[in-house]
Amino acid sequence: MKRWYERGLFLVFLLAIGLIGMLSRSLPPADPWSRPLAPVGRGLSTRAYLARSYVRPAEPRLPAGFAAAGLPLGGLTLAEAWARLEQQRIAPLRQPLPLRLAGEPLLFDASAAVLQIDAAPIHERMVELLRDWPPHPRAIYLGSGLEPAAAAHEHVPLALAVDEAAVREELAALAGRFRQDPVSLTTTTLTTGTVLADLGVDPYWMDGQPVVAFVAPVPGWGLDEEAALAAITAALPRWRREPLTLTLQEIAPPEPDMALLEAALRGQLEEIPAVVGILVHDLRTGGEVAVHARTVFSGASVIKIAILLQAYRTLDGPPGAAVARDLESMMINSDNAAANRLMAVGGEGDAPRGLQRMAEMLRLLGLPDSFLCNTYDGGPRWPGCPPAGRPAGAGEMETDPDEVLQTTPRDMGLLLVYLYECAAGRGPLLEELAGEVTARECQDMVALMRRNADVNRLVSGVPDIPVAHKSGWIDDMKADAGIVFSPGGDYVVSIFIWQEGILSERESSHWIARLSWIVYSFFNPL
Repeated sequence: MKRWYERGLFLVFLLAIGLIGMLSRSLPPADPWSRPLAPVGRGLSTRAYLARSYVRPAEPRLPAGFAAAGLPLGGLTLAEAWARLEQQRIAPLRQPLPLRLAGEPLLFDASAAVLQIDAAPIHERMVELLRDWPPHPRAIYLGSGLEPAAAAHEHVPLALAVDEAAVREELAALAGRFRQDPVSLTTTTLTTGTVLADLGVDPYWMDGQPVVAFVAPVPGWGLDEEAALAAITAALPRWRREPLTLTLQEIAPPEPDMALLEAALRGQLEEIPAVVGILVHDLRTGGEVAVHARTVFSGASVIKIAILLQAYRTLDGPPGAAVARDLESMMINSDNAAANRLMAVGGEGDAPRGLQRMAEMLRLLGLPDSFLCNTYDGGPRWPGCPPAGRPAGAGEMETDPDEVLQTTPRDMGLLLVYLYECAAGRGPLLEELAGEVTARECQDMVALMRRNADVNRLVSGVPDIPVAHKSGWIDDMKADAGIVFSPGGDYVVSIFIWQEGILSERESSHWIARLSWIVYSFFNPL
């Protein structure tokens, strides 16, 4: 009887186990990410097993291979993943961008008006991944756990956009704080000769009167806004807020305007009780200032520059000893007898013919207002001198010029420009007088003029620098025209002064020196 009782209990137990197996197939799937259920017979009662099987599934979690904005978010819930994205990516991007400009620490706005952050695509993708959670588990058997399907690796970027217009607006305000505008060339007035003496200029010609001087332009400083825009727009989308150093760039001042020089010269001319003609030519830029530059003056000895050129034009080679001596005497000491002999050289033994050829050469070069009819000792004129159709003394202002010897500040100034260019291997002399004049001969002519013994006019208004020039003087007219090789650039200056009656040698020399200084100061400001 007892045996049948035991056998009955055993059958009941088997039926219970079978019932449990059938029920387990209809239970909702357990959390595949939770720890596998412990099998029956290993300390877990049937009641506990059934209770655990009916527990509501855990909150859905993202697949292990999912990442967004460079952050691994697999295994996290939606709330956890969003919190991590906000903390480690979005919040840092909202922080101001640290800058350093001119040694000053600054903060650049990174608000939504400047940097737009669109995390919606990330959120939408996470919701999509969790919508059908969990992944299909494999068949469940008694004592087995739930395992998710293998997840593919996926990365969703954070959408970022920088509003360049807003950045430019911020930069414009920032640049305005640090901008220093350049200062153009200006003038000042020297009341003593101390500054001149310090520069190596003897100020004796000031005669106690103030003189104009130019003050050098000053460069400015400013932010290169285009470079800053590129750097900031590249740095704003980075969540690591590393300091960005911006640099100021030099703003070059405007090129000196020759109109400033003209205004200064005209202001000085108002104080000179005489007719003054000036030509200034910038040998670097070609800029010019011309004040009564086409007024006809007596040529005096300044026209010996043209006699020099005509002599070299006629020579077939380097000058012989006698001609070389005459060239030196004429250009260094302004010897008229030597000039007369060189006129004959220019005419192949006939001085009037040499002077006629010289006048034709000057007209060919576009210098029609210069001529010399005869030698300095009053020899015979060449036929048709003065040139037909040109009334003697024509020009901008009346100066009662010598009927047989005339020129203008423009003609002598441009002739020096052409000699300078010829010495450099270019210009009208080599073009119009091809085969007659060489660059080497022009170099020799310029070098000869640098040895001029007259230091009381152009030269006295500048420091001890090379000046290739030729001066001239008669009772009512004084002049000097030269190439000035200055530290601030080479230039040509041609100055003629006429006064009715007798023009004082001392006063005229001081006036020319004063004008020479103003021109030098323009090219070499304080």
